[in-house]
Order: sequence, then structure tokens, then C-alpha cells
Amino acid sequence: MASYLLVRLVRWITGLLMVMFLTFTMMHFSGSNPVDIMVSQGSSADWPQQRIEALKEKFGFDKPFFEQLVDYTNNLLHGEFGRSIKFNRDVAPILETKVPISVQLGLAATFLVILFGVPLGVLAAAAHNRWPDTVILGTTMTLQAIPEFVLGPVLTVIFVLWLKILAVPVGWNGLFTQQSILPLAVLTIANVPIIIRQTRASMLEMAGSDYIRTARTKGLSERKILMKHMLRPALIPVSTTAGMLMTSLVNGAIFVEAVFNIPGLGNLTRDATLSLDYPLVMGVVIIITVLVMMGNLIVDLSYPLIDPRIRNR
Repeated sequence: MASYLLVRLVRWITGLLMVMFLTFTMMHFSGSNPVDIMVSQGSSADWPQQRIEALKEKFGFDKPFFEQLVDYTNNLLHGEFGRSIKFNRDVAPILETKVPISVQLGLAATFLVILFGVPLGVLAAAAHNRWPDTVILGTTMTLQAIPEFVLGPVLTVIFVLWLKILAVPVGWNGLFTQQSILPLAVLTIANVPIIIRQTRASMLEMAGSDYIRTARTKGLSERKILMKHMLRPALIPVSTTAGMLMTSLVNGAIFVEAVFNIPGLGNLTRDATLSLDYPLVMGVVIIITVLVMMGNLIVDLSYPLIDPRIRNR
């Protein structure tokens, strides 16, 4: 296990450095910087040349590319993400307030997606080409056709205006509050079809295996074959898909956060990108990269728990 984690750690550091270098390079050679954008949005009287040069010097935009890169890397090694130009605050405290919200929302949505998706996928596979399978697949295809930015307002109209069982879900007061119900419902409904179809396909693929036919020949019950011999190996690709969903949900569901005005990582990414806030963009990219790597680690560690044969190999 120690050697496994060491190899992963080396890969993570290498990957993180590559992502940081590429992102920094693309922003530097994009042809503009946040100071230029602020100048273009104001009048020449508000932005005398002396003030422009002072701001560029303050944020280091007057330095050559490699000098800026070395300075940023050195600051990052000391735990400093720089200072946001848009918010005029250090990036680290901003991330500390935004990231936990997206992590809570993403992990909760992933849990609900797995909770509903896996059983429905198993049921669809067990009732292959019968009416439960048809109903589940038809519903799945319908849900996949509805974008999140449409599903959010529709659910709001139904549960807030028509049924009047929920208040208007604006902002964020914590995961275990009424405000999180509709955002979680949107994320779950939008992503559960992926797990349903993956589970169903994996189960049907296992059903054609030689050892499943042997188990039936031995007279084992269909339930035992389904739950013990088919489900566990079928969950390997499902866990991979769930891990990818988890990282995408945690990293910020931009449309959902925009619809429900959730101050999470998605809205922060949008604001940082539109304003070309270099330090904030870099901070967001680094955090997202780390979250993706942690998600991959969780998926890798889940394989031996799902199928002990992997542990033996």
C-alpha cells in the first residue's frame, strides 16, 4: 500500500505541475490581463498611464514570463495563492469559503446518484426486455434530454409556486437545510441516468459470462446469482463512472449554482474566468486538479473493496 501511494503521489505532483504550467502559460499569452480589462471598461480620465503601470507592477504583470512563473511557484510552495484582483483579497480565504460548499453539494449528490442509480440499474437488468426495463430506460432517456438549467426552474415552479411545499431556494445555509433540497434534486435527476445505464450494461455483460452460466447449471437461485456473482464485478465500471461524476459535481455545477445563487466553486470559476483574474483562476485550477486526483484515489481504493480478487492481484 505504501508503494502504491508513493507512485500515486509522484504522479499527482507531476500532473499538478504540468497543469499549473499550462494554465499559467495560456493566461500569460492570452493577449490581455486583468488590468487591461479594467482599463477598457473605464474612461481614460479614470485610468492615467501612471496608475496603470503601478497596478501592473503591484501584481507583477510588468515582469517577464519566467520570472512571473518562478515567483508564483515560490509563493505556492509557501501556501500563498496570491491576491485576487477582482475581489482585492487573498485567494486562499476566498477558496476556503467556496470549496466546502461545492464539496458538500457534490458528495451529497454523488451519494444520492449511487443510492438510486445502482438499484434501478440492477432492476432494469434483471427485468431485461420486460416492462420494468422499458419504463426505467424510457424515463432515463427523458431525464437525460433535460438540461440542468431547464430542470432547475421547472422544479422550482412545481415545488415552490404550484405545490407551495418549499420556499424559494436562494443562497446556501448548509447541506441539511431546505435550501439544499432543490439543488440536490437537480444534480441527482440530471446524473442518475448515467449510473442507471452503466449499471444495467455492466450487469447484462456479466450475465453472458461463462461462470454465470455455470452457476445457473449448479442450480443457484437467480437472486443469489444476481447479487453475489454478477453485481460485485459489475460495480467496477460503475465505480469508475461514479468517481468521474463525483469530481465533476464537486468541482462545480455552474448552471445549478447560478440558478439557485449558491456561492460555490462553480460561480467562482465563472467570475474568475470572465474577469481574467489570474491569481483566482490559478487557485481554482489547482484546487480542481487536487479534487480530481483525490476522486481518482477514492475510486482506486474502492476496487479491492468491491472485488477482493483485485486485492490478490
